[in-house]
Amino acid sequence: MVELAEVSLKRAQEIAELEEASVAEVEAGQTFSVDRTLVVARQSESTGVTYFLPDDAIVDSFDDVAGMGREDLELLLADAKGRLEASQVLLERFGADAVTTVLESAETMNSPELAALARFVETKGDSLEGELVRSLGTMGPSGSYVAVHALSAVRSSTAIPAILDVLHDPARQGDVHRLVRVVSQYGDRLLPALTRAIKRDGTAAEYVDLLAALEDVQGGTLANLSKDRSKVLRDAARLAREKRDVR
Repeated sequence: MVELAEVSLKRAQEIAELEEASVAEVEAGQTFSVDRTLVVARQSESTGVTYFLPDDAIVDSFDDVAGMGREDLELLLADAKGRLEASQVLLERFGADAVTTVLESAETMNSPELAALARFVETKGDSLEGELVRSLGTMGPSGSYVAVHALSAVRSSTAIPAILDVLHDPARQGDVHRLVRVVSQYGDRLLPALTRAIKRDGTAAEYVDLLAALEDVQGGTLANLSKDRSKVLRDAARLAREKRDVR
């Protein structure tokens, strides 16, 4: 049993390292796991920019769209065969000014496309932080996921309240378990805002899920909360522990 636990821990660490590979280490041909979906980095021959595609993508057409005008790129967002490439080229060329348009188009994308777009936006997270935070108030679940993924990856402190609002909003939260996995990257930096949200909103299921995930990132989180003066925080810690016990 001990050996099995050690193997499981090692595998978990390897997956975490793969998922959190730094932007500086991105090279063409690298494969990344983005929320359990494999994404491959591809470098455009014409621009030298590294873009991202689902692992099973056959054709890399970034060079075909790199020279398009903005209007044509935005029209391509409605085409399933080119929307992923167009969204990344728009962000590369037009930066923050294209964020809203791209995130709105994310609502039409499938899961592998969202994973690839999320990884690309993550590489731009620092420069797009302000616009990504502002977008969280108006995006749908897929656009919100892409923005939250990037903001969590760069550990944006200013984004935390808005991210928790997304998590608590049925219209924007989408796949709660997927979103929780992403947000838990913050670790204990999330706790002050999260505990305030729990005191305000109660033991909502999504907050309990997040506490359970935070225990994996920051061991001892639930033990500390179980001794808190606030009954609602103690209840939330208990529910999170129960959730972990039935995994």
